[in-house]
Amino acid sequence: MKSELGRFLPQTEAEWLQTGEFEIGNSLILGNSIRYALVRPQAPSRTLTVMVGGIPRDAERQRTLPLINKLYGRLALLQARRDSYSLLYSQPGTGKSTGDLSRETFRTRIDTLVGLISDIAR
Repeated sequence: MKSELGRFLPQTEAEWLQTGEFEIGNSLILGNSIRYALVRPQAPSRTLTVMVGGIPRDAERQRTLPLINKLYGRLALLQARRDSYSLLYSQPGTGKSTGDLSRETFRTRIDTLVGLISDIAR
């Protein structure tokens, strides 16, 4: 059942997922498994909001998410209510995506984003 957040701001990954509004997946992009969360609007839309961030790998930080992750989640739900898809994902080597962050360049980050959007759009 989809939630009405009101003033409540989920604090953990589990609480966010319990809203029932996040489609969680992994896509193989440039040899890396990219973890993402997609929020779909009620009606078909041509608008997409993309946020790069991720659920931290550290178990302690997963229990109380950093504020930016909470705000990304809230923004994604608000955008869906305004007829926009929202895509949240972790770059290679961050969050639950595989890869080596130290080898990433601006170009590989763009290629990852383009590949992920193309994969999800299918």
